[in-house]
Amino acid sequence: MESSVIPDHCRRFALSDSKCSDYLEACSHVHDGACDRCGQTERSIHEIEDSLQLVAATSEELDGLKFNTEQARRNINAWKAHLLRAINQDEARINVMERLDENSVFLVQDWAMKFLPRKYRESQSDWFAKRGLPWHITVAVRRRSDQQLESMTFVHLFKACSQDSNTVLGIMADVLTKLKIGMPNLDSVFYRQDNAGCYHCASTILGAKVLADKASVSLKRMDFSDPQGGKGACDRKAVTIKSHMQIFLNAGNDIETAAQMKAAIEFSGGIPGVIVTLSEIMERQTKNAVSWEGVSFVNNIEYESECLRVWKAYNIGPGKIVPWS
Repeated sequence: MESSVIPDHCRRFALSDSKCSDYLEACSHVHDGACDRCGQTERSIHEIEDSLQLVAATSEELDGLKFNTEQARRNINAWKAHLLRAINQDEARINVMERLDENSVFLVQDWAMKFLPRKYRESQSDWFAKRGLPWHITVAVRRRSDQQLESMTFVHLFKACSQDSNTVLGIMADVLTKLKIGMPNLDSVFYRQDNAGCYHCASTILGAKVLADKASVSLKRMDFSDPQGGKGACDRKAVTIKSHMQIFLNAGNDIETAAQMKAAIEFSGGIPGVIVTLSEIMERQTKNAVSWEGVSFVNNIEYESECLRVWKAYNIGPGKIVPWS
């Protein structure tokens, strides 16, 4: 049986919002199918529920087992829904990669896990009360004239900073400036980020357009991955950078400050394709908050000349038009 006729297997049907026509995608088939494997999972849970009375010694223990079983059912269904959303959102990344050329860049952004300072020789007392150093990774990907993909990584190191929209916009501005210097013909950019509040907010979504205009490039799209379902490029690059920093540490050096982190990454010729910047964000006394009701439900944004076109799920429905005003 085709998976498209199974209600929770059909992406168009499962991810459509029946309450809003902008996020509704019509299907040409009837969803009257059933999945035998999904059915086996539900039957297994029913068999477990029927057997609880045989293993429970008291009514309190039976109530606890029933609660745990119901939680397991919800977690399994939530995981199935996550897989469906993650696969659908990843199509945005695949389609953008196919559209890339010499004059366009795909930017994946993520805050790496804070780096814990380390010494070449460290006592046990040195381990306690450490404060991590924040650092941000941006992976830029473009397609060369021979159709091969190439990437460049921008690492921003901070002594301390607030991981908010203001900091992210500062990083965006710096990356666009450096890309424009290295690629004078750059004319369009695409963003992909996770659901962290510093990215998934009105200030960043709207501010990114202003920064792109200032850099004389066209911002085409901004897509968000499903929670725990994306941004793999940044995670992979972070592992490579940490391995290189270990060489610096093994050479008898300490890494306790952002400046020493920069020295570690640039040690022994650095890492090919990695540009490191020691950054400092000036905290603004007053922040102009941009209000956008329902922005947390928007996962895909297409930037047009007169408006934004947004979707809850990638390519599901015609999208909702949000005027720039």
